[in-house]
Amino acid sequence: MVAAADGYATLIEELDSIRVHNKVAAMGLVVVRDDRVVYLATRGLADRAAKRPIADDAIFRIGSISKMFTGLAAAELAARGVLDLDQAISDFATEAMYSNPWQARYPVTTAQLLEHSAGLTGLIQAEWDYSDPRQLPLSQTLRMYPQARTLQWRPGLQHSYSNAGAGLAGYVMEKATGKSYESLMRELIFKPLMLKDTSVLPPALDRLPSGYDSDGVTVIPYWHQIFRPFAAINTSLQDMGIFLRMMIRRGQLGDRRVFAAKTIERVESPTTTLAARRGLVYGYGLGNYWWLRQGIVFHGHGGDADGYLSKMAYTRANDSGYFLVITAFQNTTLRAMQIAIEQYLIQGLRAEKAPPVYTLSPARRQQILGFYGRTSWRFPDRREQARGETLELIAIDGQLYTQGDERQRQRLLAVSESLFRRRQDNRATVFVSSDTDGEIYFQEDSDNFSKISE
Repeated sequence: MVAAADGYATLIEELDSIRVHNKVAAMGLVVVRDDRVVYLATRGLADRAAKRPIADDAIFRIGSISKMFTGLAAAELAARGVLDLDQAISDFATEAMYSNPWQARYPVTTAQLLEHSAGLTGLIQAEWDYSDPRQLPLSQTLRMYPQARTLQWRPGLQHSYSNAGAGLAGYVMEKATGKSYESLMRELIFKPLMLKDTSVLPPALDRLPSGYDSDGVTVIPYWHQIFRPFAAINTSLQDMGIFLRMMIRRGQLGDRRVFAAKTIERVESPTTTLAARRGLVYGYGLGNYWWLRQGIVFHGHGGDADGYLSKMAYTRANDSGYFLVITAFQNTTLRAMQIAIEQYLIQGLRAEKAPPVYTLSPARRQQILGFYGRTSWRFPDRREQARGETLELIAIDGQLYTQGDERQRQRLLAVSESLFRRRQDNRATVFVSSDTDGEIYFQEDSDNFSKISE
């Protein structure tokens, strides 16, 4: 165990109490402050049946946190002039891998794939159920179910999470370099950072704790993902501490610069949605997204690897961050732990003041008021359900609110003509405006709507 600063023992006891109460077999935590690991510990059992304690050097599955590594590798290729993130992927990928009905005017780019704005929905059930230990190449797996990658809305419009997009992005990286995704990750990320325990391929079983279902008891077998770029990385707390240090310091590790600061800034910056193009800096970058905790900005990602849930996060408000993993499919448990850690890390910090409320003209206010219909859905089988969902933007006593479809009424404060914030937020997180097609769009994280009536 790394020597702990005062207070971390109290934090880990709180987290372990949550773990025990919810019957989670094991957890791991690493905390970074000011370019050093200040706390690293594990609690619980690596194997319930064998009653084997979890070791501090255990290897964990990090699921979609893998997208942070994939996005960074793509950004580094772009920095080296090997890959143009805004180049059409049709120069690399064939129609047997995806279908874009808007190809003539709106070709898909690698940046859109990594920012989840390409117009793709998620994996179909056959792709989720895939678990072939042969580690087939992307050129083969992307051709298995091409119908699952028919774009549902035009590229570059809105953010909607898609695991398939990362698979396509990995393939484009392979074609641009002539190297496999696995080789690229070793060459661009793992070796430069000297990550000893990190790999895209399965680790030695004696270091991998069992992953359990939501009951904390039923073992879930190792999931060999159909597209490794979206969720296949396995790593240790020690290696995640190194990765966190580098991200917090914008590519610097100790006295060594591994990545240019501009490369890290690109990873953190959404650029491809309508909202991003109109000035909303908050959102999802290249496998790296924003959120607020008591007005403090965090960057990072979450991960689900069938039996393992994790969260990696960092804030430059005080140069701190953490990686947390539990060995059970319990989102509420992970969420409770995440909040406890983030509140602990930012205690004593003062958030930036919220921007002043912008006064919309009566004509502008009237233009955006009305009913909006959902325009995106993450899962393919939710299309009809999503299309029936509506959101209403209303005015009460001169104040703007959103409501509808089991949504509580929430205040909406203007920051500019097209950018808005929630009352609890101290920066713009919502976009409401029209595009060149004349449609008025409402975009907030993965919530996307367009106006359908007054």
